[in-house]
Amino acid sequence: MTHPTPGTLNRTSSARSIARQTTDTRWIASVIQRGRDAAIAIQDDAGDSLQTHTQRLKTWIRQPHDQLKRSDESTEILTLAIGVVQTAVQREMSISLFDVQWHAGIVMSLGSIAEMQTGEGKTLAGVLPAYLHALRGQGVHVVTPNAYLARRDYEQLRPVYERCGISTSVVEDGYDDDQARRAYASDITYGSAHTIGFDFLRDQLIEQQTASLAVGERFLRDLRGAQSPRGRQRGLISAIVDEADDVLLDDAVSPLILSGASNGDAVDAELHRIAVEFINDLSEGEHFVFAGGDRIELTDAGFTTVYQHIEAATHSKLVRPWHEYIVSALRAAFCYQRDVHYVVRDSEIQLIDSSTGRVFADRTWSGGLHQAVQAREDLKITSESSTLGRVTKQRFFRSYRFLTGMTGTADQCQDELERVYGTPVSTIELRHPSKRETYPPRVVMTRDEKYDAVVNEAIQLAASGRPVLIGTLSVSESLEIAARLRERDCEFKILNGIQDADEAAVISAAGESGAITVATNLAGRGTDIGLDPESLTRGGLHVIVTQMHSLARVDRQLIGRAARCGDPGSCRFFIAADDDLLIQHAPWISRHLSRCDRLAEDCGLDITRRFKLLKQIETVQRRTQRQATIRRLRLLQSDSHEQQLLTLSEKRPDACWAM
Repeated sequence: MTHPTPGTLNRTSSARSIARQTTDTRWIASVIQRGRDAAIAIQDDAGDSLQTHTQRLKTWIRQPHDQLKRSDESTEILTLAIGVVQTAVQREMSISLFDVQWHAGIVMSLGSIAEMQTGEGKTLAGVLPAYLHALRGQGVHVVTPNAYLARRDYEQLRPVYERCGISTSVVEDGYDDDQARRAYASDITYGSAHTIGFDFLRDQLIEQQTASLAVGERFLRDLRGAQSPRGRQRGLISAIVDEADDVLLDDAVSPLILSGASNGDAVDAELHRIAVEFINDLSEGEHFVFAGGDRIELTDAGFTTVYQHIEAATHSKLVRPWHEYIVSALRAAFCYQRDVHYVVRDSEIQLIDSSTGRVFADRTWSGGLHQAVQAREDLKITSESSTLGRVTKQRFFRSYRFLTGMTGTADQCQDELERVYGTPVSTIELRHPSKRETYPPRVVMTRDEKYDAVVNEAIQLAASGRPVLIGTLSVSESLEIAARLRERDCEFKILNGIQDADEAAVISAAGESGAITVATNLAGRGTDIGLDPESLTRGGLHVIVTQMHSLARVDRQLIGRAARCGDPGSCRFFIAADDDLLIQHAPWISRHLSRCDRLAEDCGLDITRRFKLLKQIETVQRRTQRQATIRRLRLLQSDSHEQQLLTLSEKRPDACWAM
């Protein structure tokens, strides 16, 4: 079997070909062993010898080779790269990478997404592919779900790369053009998907503005010696995506939209306030209906009633039809909840990421929805931002010539990753068998009963010396649990995206004996909870899932905080008949539970029936996952069609009319 040269672009190979190559376990095992031998051979070299080896690899990998030589030399390149990286990690961090980490690094180097279970060391596994692709000198972007992880990984790994002679940097929101250009000029640049995506849009805007200049304007500018505007990035060449399922799939439903800054109050602020008051007289079913998701539609009677407000319908400050203000006000009232979808901080609306619970201060809703929520919260209504650039995340990441990544939860989404991005998934075996115990789920009738049961279990286990992590779906849930813990005079830490506490400090203390930590799902992505010696002897971390997510992958990330790397640990799901997942996606389960004996513990269900209920909910989650996949594929199809039309119109201005 032949193997691609590390650093070649996976867009030129089929996903099936990559999948076959990355499942050749005998070849991978031999590469790992030879790489370890190479590390032993150079371990006594002088301190700067690794930079010399890196320079030789750069020269080698950039030389033109025929395909036969490329196949033959790929093993040697990987072998030497492993030797260099292992030696650098050993010298800077005093650790040796495990075979599973090298296995993951190799499959990522070849263009596959590595699925490693939580706690197996994905961060260090990503060093090998980043190093290999940096050898080409075109720039590697290591993309993370958020800025915190980008900065953390950059600071942790910078000494390793510097020891190898590879430059690294981190790019963050708020960087000016010069700072960003310096960051992207490094061999490896760490940054959040949000930051790197918007820098791409800024560069696209510069290109469009330059291209729109007439020939005479360009000539005069060049004659005066004026410099052309420079972009921030060097291009989209290679990307390694951390938490790939979150970045490439879950977060891909919302496009990246570069907006111009809004100036002052909205000219139509009065209309938004009128709409918020007006909807109090509208009734569901008679005047409006829910059309799925967060969509609301007016009925014929609703349209008639809305336009009876002649003053608003003919207002001089209208920037859109009057009924659209009403629909936005209805969506703000019925589809978006404070401390679930957004928080109010410093008299501003700040959005909450539904998958992680993180708060984003620089994101806004479009189409008047943000202004409708501001009106509902009786805040200053800012003017809508103008759209300067837009790209779907699918199209953005498909623009990279080479794309790979790592995640702990690629189950049920392998086909979509391969179909959309051409990146097959390679599952990496566990280094140690998991010791995680899954306790029987607790089933109750109401959320109030559930929260009491959660607090009781957390206090009981913490008293026994075990650390407890309580994972919630929303900020409001975390605050509710926190309030009940305070009532019991119980010490705890809270991490929900709106606290001022340092995230790293909270997570690092979450594994201490007897500690209780309340967190939204942001504690389930990219974080490592280390256990102290007493916690290990007491049974390890216990994870409480207060409410199951619509995506099973998010739940698996959360319970994956416990029993990492062969450590002991446990988890338990808590289920209430009025949980959002059941009410919205499985009302028959709620009705069944409501017929159970309310006075019996766990709604009268024995252990077998409770586990069966858990399996039924997991079936609902799989259906929800399929529906989400269909929505994303439709978004991609619509985006691709739109791009084809735009390309036609650029080449032939009358193309859209002629079709």
